Amino acid sequence: MKRRTFLAFGGSLALIGCAGRSVPRGVYEPTEVEAPAYRAGDRWTYRRTDGYNGLPRGILTRRVSAVTEGGYVIELRDEEGRLIDEARFTREGLQQAGTFSEDGPMIGRCEPAYRKYDFPLASGKRWQQAFYLHRSDPGGLRNYVSMSAAVEGWEEVTVGERSYRALVIRRALNLGQKSFWESTLYRYETEWYAPALRSFVRLETREEFYRQRQRGLGALENGDRFIYELLSFEPAG
Repeated sequence: MKRRTFLAFGGSLALIGCAGRSVPRGVYEPTEVEAPAYRAGDRWTYRRTDGYNGLPRGILTRRVSAVTEGGYVIELRDEEGRLIDEARFTREGLQQAGTFSEDGPMIGRCEPAYRKYDFPLASGKRWQQAFYLHRSDPGGLRNYVSMSAAVEGWEEVTVGERSYRALVIRRALNLGQKSFWESTLYRYETEWYAPALRSFVRLETREEFYRQRQRGLGALENGDRFIYELLSFEPAG
């Protein structure tokens, strides 16, 4: 999905809009959130909408498909049961493999593992990381990825008739070259992580592409934007 393009100066862009540059959301407090204990069969269902116009973009289901001593696997499927993502994590919240962009997609194995969550989570916590993404999608590239993350404050998030206490987490990723024909891909996430759910109650994603042009000029083009909101949570029986 291609969006409006605007010009940016310079041979390359730093990781812009990174976590922590905006005003922190929510209420700061010292509560710490430990890594969740998943069970095979835990299931979350989300409504996905277009972040530009609010149009429906499907009902998606996340499900813990396997739990071992070393970690767990979470599958993401659409209404037709098609597999969109198979994210592999260690018990410490380190992502070993998965899908990193809704546009493409961009799929691969992380070296070292991507610290998506730095447990225990607490207001004010920040971390940064760089890793290689060994891609298995048709792009076939090895991408150097840099990211920054910030845990902000606590907010009450209401979905349907229920409210959840959630910790706001922001991430910014420079995913590297999208393909042989397209340049740098940036991804930004704002997640409302609800400890009671062991997952997010809301997630907003935004992607942008930077393309180098002649004489040091480049174009930053808007990519996909999505909003995920919880419909139901079914813990394993």
